[in-house]
Amino acid sequence: MMSAVEGHLPAEAPTDHPSADESFLVNFAAGATAALIGMVSFGIFHTLWILNIPAVFVEGVLYALPAALGLAWAIRVTRKSGRFRGGLRDGLILGFLFWLTLVPYEIAGKLWGPWVEPSTFQEVLPLLWLAFLGVPVGAAIGWAITRKRWPTVAWGAATLTVHFSIGGSIAFFGGRGAMLGLFIWLLPTHLLAGVALVGIHSLRLRRSGTLESAAAAPGPNRPPRPCHRPRPLRAGRPGESPAARP
Repeated sequence: MMSAVEGHLPAEAPTDHPSADESFLVNFAAGATAALIGMVSFGIFHTLWILNIPAVFVEGVLYALPAALGLAWAIRVTRKSGRFRGGLRDGLILGFLFWLTLVPYEIAGKLWGPWVEPSTFQEVLPLLWLAFLGVPVGAAIGWAITRKRWPTVAWGAATLTVHFSIGGSIAFFGGRGAMLGLFIWLLPTHLLAGVALVGIHSLRLRRSGTLESAAAAPGPNRPPRPCHRPRPLRAGRPGESPAARP
């Protein structure tokens, strides 16, 4: 499956365009938008089907900050690695793959759950190890897309920060009812967040001309454009101006 994903994300030729190293604000805006989509979506589900706690949205902002930083780093190093082009399709692919990082919680919940419902931080603390279950899957996403070390580390770190933002709810994945609904609910959430993450970033690149520069540059699967030699000038007659020559 990973090889197929790699084929869906065409290689981007390296470029020396001045905007190739985007500003921190551009990367953070893309990551923050994706993180806020996840925070609001989780808060809505929690309010409608679990428990109406307005503090979920307030606390969600604190969790969304590290998630935004993790996603911003991941999108930056992925594009700089030369294996990222952007677009709606790539955003949907990344969102779906990132949703797959929740599958280990479902499996663990089916095999070892359900756990005792935590109500205090002391009860949640022993369950924090669950937040690490999806990290290898997130790292595999980075490796499948780029085959490089730093994107692999970045996507693993982004997975960790995002899963921590979900909080103690991951302890109940693998169950039925509301928690199974949350697992399904997070699929369109991840798809939308993936499109936002890629879309905002690629919009900045199109405005700066980086995507056009990369598309024009010869890549590993793109032959170089033929070089047209200028036609030699015909020697003119004495007194004939260069503008009058054909």
